[in-house]
Amino acid sequence: MSATQKRLRSIPHIATMAGTTERTIRNYISKGYFPVYKQQGVRGVLIDLDEFESAMSRLPARKARAGYGGYGPNAKVVTLPGQPVRAEVVHRDGEGR
Repeated sequence: MSATQKRLRSIPHIATMAGTTERTIRNYISKGYFPVYKQQGVRGVLIDLDEFESAMSRLPARKARAGYGGYGPNAKVVTLPGQPVRAEVVHRDGEGR
């Protein structure tokens, strides 16, 4: 699957969608629950919505809780080739831009 076919979203978007905090999503990343995608020359990481939903459905509810630290040794960060992909930004009021 190419980067253009992935449904890439920012950490704030995923956190809002999941009804949790950005810190919780970062903890999931550090535990390696799902990979994140980073583009050269672009700050921040993106998460594939399908991979996130799949990972959360596999975890028991008590496991899907915040862990410790930042991006840890189990984090899966994938560098995307080519041009930056524009991720939709969702604001606290639920409106995207």
